[in-house]
Amino acid sequence: MIYGGFTRGTCVDEGVLLQFWGKSRGGVHPALYHMIDVGMVARAMATRNLRTATRGLLDASPATLGYWVALHDLGKISPGFQAKAPPLLREVEQSLGPDAAHHGTVESNHALVTLAALGSSNWSRALAAHHGAFPLTSQMRRLRLRIGSGVWAEAREAARAALREVFGLDDEPPTPDDPAAAMVLAGLTAVSDWIGSDDRWFPRCDPPRLSLAAYAVEAQARAEQALAALGWDPWQADARPLTFEDLWPFRPSPLQERAIAHAAEPAAGPQLAIIEAPMGRGKTEAALWLADRWLASGQHTGLYFALPTQATSGAMLKRVKAYAEARFAGQTLNLHLLHGLAAFDETYEALTKRGTPDPAPADVYADDAPTNADLIAASWFRGAKLGLLSPFAVGTIDQALFGVLQTRHQFVRLLGLAGKVVILDEVHAYDAYTTGLLERLVEWLRALGCSVVLLSATLPAAKREGLLRAWGAATPAGWGAYPRLTTVVGGQVRVEAIPPEPVSYELKVLSAPDGQPTQAAAADLLAGKLEDGGCAAWICSTVARAQKVYRRLQADPRFAHCELLLFHARFPVARRAQIEAEVRRRFGPPTDAETQRPHRAILVATQVVEQSLDLDFDVMVSDPAPIDLLLQRAGRLHRHKRDRPAGLELPELLVLGPAKDEPLPDHLDAAAWVYERAVLMRTMVTLDGDVTVGAAADLERLVEAVYGPHEPAMPDELADTYAEARAKAESKQAGHEQLAAINAICGLADDDPLSVIANLPDDPDDPSIARIVARGLTRLGEESVLVVCAEGDVSGWSERELVSQAVRLNSKDWVRHFIRQPSPWPESAVLRHYRLAQFGHGRLMAEAGELVLHGELGVVSDSELLLELGTERADCSAG
Repeated sequence: MIYGGFTRGTCVDEGVLLQFWGKSRGGVHPALYHMIDVGMVARAMATRNLRTATRGLLDASPATLGYWVALHDLGKISPGFQAKAPPLLREVEQSLGPDAAHHGTVESNHALVTLAALGSSNWSRALAAHHGAFPLTSQMRRLRLRIGSGVWAEAREAARAALREVFGLDDEPPTPDDPAAAMVLAGLTAVSDWIGSDDRWFPRCDPPRLSLAAYAVEAQARAEQALAALGWDPWQADARPLTFEDLWPFRPSPLQERAIAHAAEPAAGPQLAIIEAPMGRGKTEAALWLADRWLASGQHTGLYFALPTQATSGAMLKRVKAYAEARFAGQTLNLHLLHGLAAFDETYEALTKRGTPDPAPADVYADDAPTNADLIAASWFRGAKLGLLSPFAVGTIDQALFGVLQTRHQFVRLLGLAGKVVILDEVHAYDAYTTGLLERLVEWLRALGCSVVLLSATLPAAKREGLLRAWGAATPAGWGAYPRLTTVVGGQVRVEAIPPEPVSYELKVLSAPDGQPTQAAAADLLAGKLEDGGCAAWICSTVARAQKVYRRLQADPRFAHCELLLFHARFPVARRAQIEAEVRRRFGPPTDAETQRPHRAILVATQVVEQSLDLDFDVMVSDPAPIDLLLQRAGRLHRHKRDRPAGLELPELLVLGPAKDEPLPDHLDAAAWVYERAVLMRTMVTLDGDVTVGAAADLERLVEAVYGPHEPAMPDELADTYAEARAKAESKQAGHEQLAAINAICGLADDDPLSVIANLPDDPDDPSIARIVARGLTRLGEESVLVVCAEGDVSGWSERELVSQAVRLNSKDWVRHFIRQPSPWPESAVLRHYRLAQFGHGRLMAEAGELVLHGELGVVSDSELLLELGTERADCSAG
C-alpha cells in the first residue's frame, strides 16, 4: 500500500512506514503498530464505561477517538527519536533516501515532535501530554525546524493517512479545542497508552509480519480482550422505576421527599444540588436518590462518593454497596474504595477477592459470566491514579482533588470523574486552602459533564456562595430558611425550604469549682450522670490529651465498672481498624444487628468520631472546638430512638470551659494547636450562658454567629487578644487562598486553562516532596510521615503485614528524623514512602526523643505521659 503525503504530493510505501520503530527494549515493535494498538484501546474504551464522557465532550465517534489517540506517538517518526537506536535509524535513512540525513540539533522528545507536527492547539497538546503534563508554551516555540523536515514530514503525513484508513475515516475529522475536551482526551490517551504498551496484550512484532489493515483487525480484538480481562466491562443504566422503599428499608424523611420531588423533574445536562440539613436527617440517602435518578437517565457514567476521611469512606462503602446491590441486580459492577489504606477495609477486601487478578488472555472468553447481582473490585483499577476510572467508587475527597492539582497525569483522574455523578460530603469541613481546591474542582466537574451533590449540616453562607460561583451560578436574592435544598439546573438557581424535623439538645460550657481543673469537674459530672448507666463520649483536641484523659478515667475508682474505650489516629492500622469496629458495635444504631450497647461506657476519642460515623451517645464532653465541629459532635447525641437511662433523657454536650480565674486565651492554648484561635474565641463567646438548640434554624444561626461577617461583642479583657488572633487568621487565610490558586490547575476562564508549571511532582504521597513544596498537597497542616512500628526483624513480613503496623506521625522532630532515613522498601509501590521504626520492648530512643508503642494507648510521644509510663515500668521492674 502506498500512502500520499500532504505537502509535496510524494508517496511513502507501507513497508517503509513499518521500518520506523516505536519500542526497542525487549524486541522491536513498529511505531505504526504501537499507534494502532493504543488507538484500538481508546476506541474500545469509548464504547464502554467512558462512552458518555468521551462522546459528549469530544463529540466524536469511537473510530475518530481511536484515530486521534493513535496519533499520540506520531513524533516517533522523526530523526531525533529514531536516533535513539542508531542501527534502526540507518535502515530508515536508507529507505527514505539521501534526503533523510538530518544535520544539526534535533528534538528527541517525541511528544513535542507530535505537538509540532500536529500544530499548536488544545487538541494536539492533549495528545502530546501522555507522559504526564501538557506542553508549555515555551516548549512549543522552540521546536520549529528541529523535528525533521522534508521526507520525515512526508512520512508523518503518510502515517496519518494510513491511520485514517485503518480506523475507517475518509477525511481528516474536525478537532475540538475546548479545554474540557482536551482534558478528557489527554486522560484517554494516557490510559490507552498504558494498556496498549502492555506486552501481555500487545506482544512485540519483529519483524512486522502483517499489513497495517490485517494488524488493525488483530489489534482491535486484542484491545477488546484486554479491557474485558482488566475489568472494563460496561455497566448498564437501570431505568426501572424503583421507589425509595425499594432501595432502603424505611419511608423517606421530609428531606428525602424533597429530593424525590426534585429528581422527578426532567432536566438535561449537569446539575448541582446543595443539601443542608442537621445531622442524622438522611442526607446520604437523599444524595444517593438524586444520583440514582440521574444515573437512570443514561446521562452519566457512574458515581464517586467523596468524604473527608479514610474512616468515613470505609463506613460509606457499605452503604453504597447496599444501594448498588439493590439497584443493579443482574449486573457485575466494579466498586472501589479509594484511599491509602483501603486494602485493610473488610468490606473492600471481600470485593477485591471477588475481582479476578488480571487473567491471561486465554481466560477472557471463558463462559463464566455471573448470572446474579455481583459487585467486584477488579485489580487493575487498584493501581495508582486509576481508581477513579472505575464506574463506581467511594473514597476520600483527596482522590478527586488530585485531579485539579498540578501533579503528573492529573488529567487521568479528571477523565475518571468525567460524566459521573459526584457526591461531596461534609463540604464545610475544609480550611481555606482545601476549599480553594474544592471550588476549582467543582468548576471543572461542571465542564466535564458531571452532576454534583454537596452535603453539609453546617455550611457557612460565604462557603455556599463560593461553591455556587465555582459552578458558574449567581447568588440568589435570598436563601430562605434552614434546612434547605439548593439546586442549579441550566443556570437557574432554586432554593427550597425543607420542612424541619424536631431538633433538641443543649450546648453548655462546663465551669469548674474553685481550684479544680475542668477535666476533673467533667469526670465528676460523668460519674454522676452515668450512675444508673449510659454511654458517654469525651472528645479531645489532640491524641496526647485523649491518652491522658483515658488514663485518668482508668485510675478513677468511680469508673471501675464502666467500659472504657480509646479511639484515635495513632494506633497501628490493624489495631485502629479493630477499635473502630468495636466502637461501631458498642455505639451504633439499634437497627444494626451487630450493635451490642453496653450498660455503662465512655468512649474517649479525638476528631475521628465527629464526621459521617453513625454513632449514638447519651451525653458528651468536648474540648473547645469551632462551633460547626461542636454541632457535628452534638449530632451524635440521641441520634436514634431508644430508651435513655434516668437523668440522660435530654441530650447535652458539655464544652470544657476555663477554670476559675483562668484566662480564656490560656485555656484555649491546647485547642489552638489544631484550630484557629480567633474561631475558638468567637465560639466560646457565642456559647457563653449556655445555648439550647431547639430548632434546625438554630444551627445556622450559631454557625453564622461564628463565621459570618458580624463580629460578636467581645469582653473588654479579650478584645486585644481577639484582634491579634483575627489578624493572624485573616493573613493565614489569604496565604492559603493564594497557595491554592498557585497549586491548582488553571480555571476555565484563564487565558490558557491547560497551562501548568514545569517539573511537576510525580507522586503526591511522597513526604519529601511535601516538605519541599506544597504543590502536591490536597490539605495543609503539620508535616507527617508514615512509619511501620515493629519489634525486631521484619525481613520476612509481607506488604500487608507491614502496612498493618503503620502509624502516621506529625511531630516535627520525628518527621525530620524519619524523612532523613531512606525507605527500606524503595521498590514497593505500596511502601516506598514508609519508614521503619524499630522498637525494643516497646521503646524507641533517638535524637528526636522517645516513642513508646503501648498496647492500650497506641504510640505515645507526650513527655508527661512518657514520664508516667517510665515510672510504672521502673516500679514493675523493682517489684
